[in-house]
Amino acid sequence: MKKQRAKKSEMIVLGKPNHVKVVNDDINSAIKLWKQNMKFNEKVDILKAKKEHIKPSVLNRKKKSDAEFNQWLLDKHYAENNGI
Repeated sequence: MKKQRAKKSEMIVLGKPNHVKVVNDDINSAIKLWKQNMKFNEKVDILKAKKEHIKPSVLNRKKKSDAEFNQWLLDKHYAENNGI
């Protein structure tokens, strides 16, 4: 007889976002839920970013270029909507 799959609500540990319970010896679904939680909380991205040091000047340059690009998009969108 096939085991019933555990519900997501049974596997969640309240108050601990990085934890999941293994229910009915189903480790695969527990790992899948844990990976989804880590991706949702952006923990994996933070850990990947900490692998190497990035100089503050490089971060500031990236922020500035992103801001310039976003402003360019806004100006382009404004010009298209107002017929400029």
